[in-house]
Amino acid sequence: MTIGTELHADHERLDALFQDVIEASEADVSTDVLGASWTRFEDAVRAHFEAEETHLFPRMAKTHPEDVARLREEHAEILRLLLALDLQVDLHLIRHPTVVDAMARLRAHAASEDATVYAWADALPAEHRRPLIAAVRELLNPKR
Repeated sequence: MTIGTELHADHERLDALFQDVIEASEADVSTDVLGASWTRFEDAVRAHFEAEETHLFPRMAKTHPEDVARLREEHAEILRLLLALDLQVDLHLIRHPTVVDAMARLRAHAASEDATVYAWADALPAEHRRPLIAAVRELLNPKR
C-alpha cells in the first residue's frame, strides 16, 4: 500500500463518519448519540491532519513550500468550519445546506491533497516511504 492509498482510504473513512453524523442528525437521535458520532468524525479529521502535518508536509515543504502553505491554510479553514459545525451539532441545528457545503470543501481539499502531497510522497524511494507509511498508519489507527 502507498502513502497516497492509505490517506485516500482515510478520506473515504472520513466521508463515511461524516455521513453517520448527517444520518444521526436527520434521525433526530439524542444529543449524546449525535455528539458521539460527531466526536468520532472530528477526532478522525484531527488525526488525519496530524499525520499529514507531522510526516508529509515538512518533507514536501522543502521542494513545494507554496503548496504546503496552501494546504496548511486549508487545514486551518477546515478546523474553523468544524468548530462552527460542532456548535450546530451540539444545538441539534445542523442543516442540509451546511452539510453539503462542508462536504464539498472537504472533498475539494482531499482532491487537492491527492494531486499534490500524496503523489509527491508516493514518488519517494521505497526506503523513505516505508517509515512514513508506518508513522501515518499509527496516527490514523493507534490501536492497530
